[in-house]
Amino acid sequence: MKKIKLFFAAFVLCCFFMGSSCDRESVVDLEISNPALQGIRWQLIAFVDEATGSVTLPLPESETCDDCFRIYFNTDKTFDGKAFANSFTGTYELGLSTIRITPTMVTKILSKYEDSESLYIDNLTEIQSFSVTDNELRLYYKKQNYLLFKPYDSESVVDLETYKSHIVGKWKLIAEGASENDMHPIESDNYVEYREDDKIKYYNSGVIVEQPGLSVQYKIDSKSLYHYYYFDGENFDEDTQMHVYDYKFNKTYDELTLEHVKGVVEDIYPIMRFFTYKKEITKNNQAPLISDISYSSCKNELVLEEYIKYYAANDSTLRFEHKQLFNCAMDSCAVKMEPTTEGVVIDVLDYGNSANCICPVIVNYDITSLKEGNTYLFTFRRHAQELHTSTITFTANINSIIKL
Repeated sequence: MKKIKLFFAAFVLCCFFMGSSCDRESVVDLEISNPALQGIRWQLIAFVDEATGSVTLPLPESETCDDCFRIYFNTDKTFDGKAFANSFTGTYELGLSTIRITPTMVTKILSKYEDSESLYIDNLTEIQSFSVTDNELRLYYKKQNYLLFKPYDSESVVDLETYKSHIVGKWKLIAEGASENDMHPIESDNYVEYREDDKIKYYNSGVIVEQPGLSVQYKIDSKSLYHYYYFDGENFDEDTQMHVYDYKFNKTYDELTLEHVKGVVEDIYPIMRFFTYKKEITKNNQAPLISDISYSSCKNELVLEEYIKYYAANDSTLRFEHKQLFNCAMDSCAVKMEPTTEGVVIDVLDYGNSANCICPVIVNYDITSLKEGNTYLFTFRRHAQELHTSTITFTANINSIIKL
């Protein structure tokens, strides 16, 4: 904080002695760091002109070249990046909201996407300021133009309700160990169920294991899972009645690994700290159906965020709102659904002429014939290319979002 205070003091004195000639955009404090910007592999999504509302895609698009149009800001104030054929390195100076980028090496390889490469690399030297919000980076040049980036290898960003939607359901213990590298498969009939009402139930051989006067509840955030053990008529003691686990899911959210990090469990598990569970997915006796498909025209928005929202429309229906970036020349849209033994595969398709621009489109549809309490495996695709796979336990209160 001392360096930042000195920086503002120097800025105030500059304006006092020099009057209106003090240019805020030109002030750069070399000691400032920004963890929201640095140490993240950013990938260029679009060239945006706020004045006209135009959005231009770099070619080739990220879907076909996942290693193109990227940049990485190191904490030592160096950076490196790549367009399509050409790569670059350099240094940068950082202010509170200003940034000055100086490439020191740029390769000169002939490229069939020369226009996009030049637009990207040439404008790096024109960057004056930046912002990092909602998991996206904007590098501004010419005041109202900016390069829009998103993290290259980050998973979908989810809110707390979505973390909860992943954990809700019944999980079977399949492995345990003293360390993550020393896990041993086990044959057990032990389950733990995380319910929508924040309560936990334990099962052995299909029977709920309950202790009179004991209520077990949970809370989940982006990193940790908390178990709370409440006894009737007793004050809550965090040291002995709260257990904390760091957790991670696999890609499809049907396998869960817990590491016990807090709580007294030595008398129960003297050496076991890691536990792996498999989610019980309901086999479909009745195949889900799709209905009420609709879609919007192109939205005139500069925010290029994609997401899938869903909530319970009634006791057997999930209603989906799918915001997807489509070709600006889109003529029509279709949604195809294929039932599987464990859930559904949903494929969103757009049709029309090719254009070098994109726009957001809202696609709505209902998935019906679901049973409350059952867990389904949902796979979302666009033109057969997988966007996201997740297990969803259908409940009357479910209301969540997947940010793509």
